[in-house]
Amino acid sequence: MTPGASQARRWTARIGVPVALLVAAVVALLLGAEIVAGVLAAAALGAFVADRMIRLGASSQVDRDRERTARRTLREEGHWPGEPPPEDAGSAPPPVEDPTPRRD
Repeated sequence: MTPGASQARRWTARIGVPVALLVAAVVALLLGAEIVAGVLAAAALGAFVADRMIRLGASSQVDRDRERTARRTLREEGHWPGEPPPEDAGSAPPPVEDPTPRRD
């Protein structure tokens, strides 16, 4: 499978399915099937919200990993990443405990 095919599949799942359900809802509404149109519109909204929640969960995992790496740097080097090392860099860094529980 090529990277383009994977991206097309991802686009179809994220955008194509909710849009197709909305189009089907409009068609059902035009044909006079209001209940079916409502169900299809609710399914489209559900698919969209589910995608947003999955993406939010994935992005928060990246944030947690970045925070864990920064805390490791603080523990090992005595300063937060991106900040200059303390003036007394020759001494051992102060002990810092990791307050977040390890999940891995």
